[in-house]
Amino acid sequence: MDQHQVALPVNEQEQVAIQVFVNNKPVILQKRVLSGYEIKAAAITQGVAIQLDFLLYIVHGDGQLDLVRDDEQVHIHEHERFRAVTPDDVSEA
Repeated sequence: MDQHQVALPVNEQEQVAIQVFVNNKPVILQKRVLSGYEIKAAAITQGVAIQLDFLLYIVHGDGQLDLVRDDEQVHIHEHERFRAVTPDDVSEA
């Protein structure tokens, strides 16, 4: 940004196209803030082989996983990675 540009506040609900990965599959999300449930639903709609009752985790750069509850709001970042696993087999996480 040069010295004449001003950073405007970001509307968290504005329509965007942010690419993330769910189980290593690309998924395009249309909002900057989504619930865990909405992330899973978008992934399913775009062909990722998961179900809505799967557990969803954010995968951090160091490999650490943080659980995302279905009702938890997540601020989405480009190329963010998520892992979804069956609720009875968290060993895949």
